[in-house]
Amino acid sequence: MRGLPLISHLQRRFLRYQPPPQTSYSNDSKSDLTYQKSKPFLVPPRYHCLSIDQVFTAHSVLSQLAPVWLTKDAPSILKNLYPQHTLWEQLRPAIALLHTPVAHDTSAEGYARQLEQMLGGPEGMSTQVGVCGHSSLLAAQIMHIREAKPDVWSKAGRVQLASSFLASILAGVMAPIVESDASGTGLYSLSKERWDDAVLQAVGGETTQDLLGPVERTSSKPVGTLSSYFSQKYGLEPSTYHSILPVRAPFPLFY
Repeated sequence: MRGLPLISHLQRRFLRYQPPPQTSYSNDSKSDLTYQKSKPFLVPPRYHCLSIDQVFTAHSVLSQLAPVWLTKDAPSILKNLYPQHTLWEQLRPAIALLHTPVAHDTSAEGYARQLEQMLGGPEGMSTQVGVCGHSSLLAAQIMHIREAKPDVWSKAGRVQLASSFLASILAGVMAPIVESDASGTGLYSLSKERWDDAVLQAVGGETTQDLLGPVERTSSKPVGTLSSYFSQKYGLEPSTYHSILPVRAPFPLFY
């Protein structure tokens, strides 16, 4: 890297520390996702939205990785964000499930074991989709939602990992999932380089592929340009100057 010219430098100094929001730990029937045999660890997608706005206003907040269930209206809502309002005020109607499981949650453990058995046990599943069954798999979470939350299932238009959801917000369009993230969902075949049709059918039926969206094999291809929401609200340069690349989650490092 020596000898390369420095084009620009940006340093963000956080004026104060704000403790991260705590995920809920509840088995109350009033929570958005419950399971009879274990208490779910849940995080609201609202925290993802608050995190982005607070970064731009020099506040720090941490948010945990979790799938985000979006309604069929999400693409149009993302495209028409107004700088006069916060992200969450505008994106709330685009969220189909207000509290989603995080990696510590075990609510979908039974579905993970069921999927693993369907695919020939741990070895058969790992051969087909690269991972063994565990409760935080997106595949198991989808099976759980389909059975436990039919109202959410019926109005969902896309399910994204928090990484893809971040890219979608920044670009104002529905971002694809990158292959490194897809490989950890229990739904993607690395050998075929696409979603596994048999697993998709077993998990959620014919509509599952539309729910997941396309897979981007490279993280160097831009999703789009910066949404005008950010350029207008925070005084950034015109959106055409800023390309948004796909955002990858850290968890594939553990597989």
